[in-house]
Amino acid sequence: MAATLETTIRLVLQAILTGDVPDNGSAPSSSISLDQTLTYHTGVATQQANRVGSDNNTLATATAADLNLTTGFVDPITKVAIPFLKIKAIILVNPAANTTNLTIKPGAANGFVGPFGAATHTLTVKPGNFIVLTDSAGWPVVASTGDLINLANSAGATAAYSLYLIGTDA
Repeated sequence: MAATLETTIRLVLQAILTGDVPDNGSAPSSSISLDQTLTYHTGVATQQANRVGSDNNTLATATAADLNLTTGFVDPITKVAIPFLKIKAIILVNPAANTTNLTIKPGAANGFVGPFGAATHTLTVKPGNFIVLTDSAGWPVVASTGDLINLANSAGATAAYSLYLIGTDA
């Protein structure tokens, strides 16, 4: 029997703004809410995924590392390298205990451009924050020419990170 993968990414936003209490004793308020769910079922088509990878690691102060999307992540069940061919979701967490920013971008050589739009574009994640990037159809990974993601830690201290990838091998 082939392995199955069911993935749910959920964003919940609840914000309530309450104003100053006026003379009549009733504070004005306004609220917004959002509950958005993205689900991937087993497969390789749009809205499907069959591979999941993660990297929970640290970067020394003022250092960077290229992570290879075709050989650098290991299947948690088979312990074999995952050859991602499409990336459907990228989640990068910079824990609150860190004191330095993390930057994610395409690798300098053979960079995975995916959601970045261009080889020179970057995203910076401050301590205690995270980013979630998704594409239901998937961003293509091209072995040896477009398969490296670069994570960089700014100067000041070692930084832990958690990177999660959802994608396909076909």
